[in-house]
Amino acid sequence: PPPPSSPPLSPPSPPSPPPPSPPPPSPPPPSPPPPSPPPRQCVTSSRTYASCAADTYSWNPATSRYEAPSANRQICSNGKCQRLGWNCGGGHYGYTTTTCAECPAPPPPPSPSLPPSSPPSPLVPPLPPAPPSTPELALPTLDNYTRIYRDGDSVADLTSLTYRTDAIIRMTAKTNTTFELINFVPVDLEDVEIVMSFYGGPQNVSVGRIDSLPAHAVFELEFPFVTFPDREFTDQDGVAVDLANYGSGIPIAHGGVRAGQECWSNSAARCRDDGDTPCDWCGGSDWFCCSATWSYTSSDNCHRDNVVFYSAEGNHRCAKKGVHLSFDYRGTSTTMQRLASQERSVVFEPEGLRLEQ
Repeated sequence: PPPPSSPPLSPPSPPSPPPPSPPPPSPPPPSPPPPSPPPRQCVTSSRTYASCAADTYSWNPATSRYEAPSANRQICSNGKCQRLGWNCGGGHYGYTTTTCAECPAPPPPPSPSLPPSSPPSPLVPPLPPAPPSTPELALPTLDNYTRIYRDGDSVADLTSLTYRTDAIIRMTAKTNTTFELINFVPVDLEDVEIVMSFYGGPQNVSVGRIDSLPAHAVFELEFPFVTFPDREFTDQDGVAVDLANYGSGIPIAHGGVRAGQECWSNSAARCRDDGDTPCDWCGGSDWFCCSATWSYTSSDNCHRDNVVFYSAEGNHRCAKKGVHLSFDYRGTSTTMQRLASQERSVVFEPEGLRLEQ
């Protein structure tokens, strides 16, 4: 018999394919571009007021400001010169232009003979509080303001003014809550800072700033501390000053009907006690018959710190008790600085106007 047949052999299984390779890693994200460098690394300031030009300023990329730590000053991008660390939108010492300057030399390296020491951790001082800002004084609509001179004015009109000036700007109290502001020069004045001093109280307080004061304009404005009774103001050294006590007005010694009139020899007045008692003829209990040239003690009613004189004459005239205010102004414009340096006064004469050195 034939031998039994062998079972058929199965074909060999194909080999398993290798596992897929992992995808290549993603490239790292691009680095952000470096910040743009400032136009210049070190500058000097054109503003000499309040030590703004006392040292060279270096660019600080952390604050984006030019800073002079040795002078405690900084220059903001808007051109304001301030104390170091102040808010660029707040109070300032005026605007400045900058000039490129050579940066100070770095300190010399330590001596190689000494072992290197670890630098101490820098102490970051806290930023000082932002100073109170000087309020901008809003002027009335330009179509409504008065001018002291106009084209076509007669000589009689020009010489009929009852006051004289030896300054660029004149300010005087009008009421308990308002003051008069006059620009005597025939050009607009920019960035005018109004400064006030109170007898026996705060001195040289910056109470307001006017962006542009029109030529020959006359304004009557409310005292800023009446408009903003809760605001803190600053003096010329940047120190905060509280004027809340004057928020409802100031008892100014306004002139009466007989202010500055002769009251000693006048047969209707005959006030001859040299201010010991009020002179009713002058105006009432706050009026005294005083001489602007006599010497009085500080306790006398007629002492110049106790009354307002309406005449500089030596004979006795009606004077009134009241708070003494004095005004001053600052300006950063070239026009104001040039006019102030000339120290001239306007003289009114029947023939016209002339400048007197």
